[in-house]
Formats: sequence, C-alpha cells, structure tokens
Amino acid sequence: GNHDITPHIVVVGRVEYSGLDFFINAFYSDPANDRSRIVVLAPTLRFTVAEFYQLISNSRRTRKMYFIRGSPFNVTDRRRAKMKYAKAIFVLSARETNDAVGDDSLNVLSISAIREYLPKVPILSMHLLPESSDNIEEAIFTKSDRERLRKVAGGASFGRQSSSSL
Repeated sequence: GNHDITPHIVVVGRVEYSGLDFFINAFYSDPANDRSRIVVLAPTLRFTVAEFYQLISNSRRTRKMYFIRGSPFNVTDRRRAKMKYAKAIFVLSARETNDAVGDDSLNVLSISAIREYLPKVPILSMHLLPESSDNIEEAIFTKSDRERLRKVAGGASFGRQSSSSL
C-alpha cells in the first residue's frame, strides 16, 4: 500500500543550481527531514554536469535526490513524481531572471494545476515580485480554505507565511 512510500517532497518551478542547493541545505538542516527524499520535477535542469554532481555528492543527500524530467502540468509526470503522496510541494523561482512577471505567472499556473489535482497537499511557493502575492495566495488556497481561514482570522488577510518574495 501507499503507507510504505518513503516520505518525500516535490520541487517544481525554475530549478537552477544555486537556488536548489540553498533549498536542499535549508531542508536537510532540519533533523525532522532526514528521512525525506526530494523529487525534482522539471522540464530542464539549469546547471552543468559538474554542478549536478556537486548537488548529489554531499553525503547527507546521497540516495535522497531524484530528478524527473517533466512538468507539473502533465498528469503522467505528476504521477511519476508521486505528488499525491508528497508531504509538501515547493515551487522555486530563479533568483536571476529577465522576466520576473513571466516567472511568477508560470508559478501561479503551476500551483493552480497542482491544486486542482491535489486539493489538500501543502504548497509553499517563492515569488520574485511582492505584487504576485495575491495571485499566488489565490492559487494555493482553495475557496473553502479561504472561507474557513477568513472566519478564523476574523476577516484578516492570510497566507503570507506560505509565500515569500526573494
């Protein structure tokens, strides 16, 4: 059954070396994540072969990293990444880009596609522009989430903790 699946998270978005390396270090710095695997689902990896080996050679990461060429928009790719069983999904942004609006917009679309497929899985997203916050919040939280949270928060805004500007 699915109870024997090793705990994992799925990383999507703009996957580049420095951002992924930073993310992995932060993730594994928490001892609670020691047993978890990281599945990277991306159409392309934006780093060199040398950087790739640098990413996976660290002893704490050995046999914990999986790379799947694919897209969060593709049902088969989402299944291959076992997204349904993920503890969480992280949407990364490239730190250096010529198109912050385009990158943030693509992340919003990715989140919407994932959320439609998986209404309950936690999604944590990075974005480049502060003005993207509301769109990302809309995509992450379902309508029922928003209504429930609005009642709890007494009408206050919410969700900022789930999205962060770089």
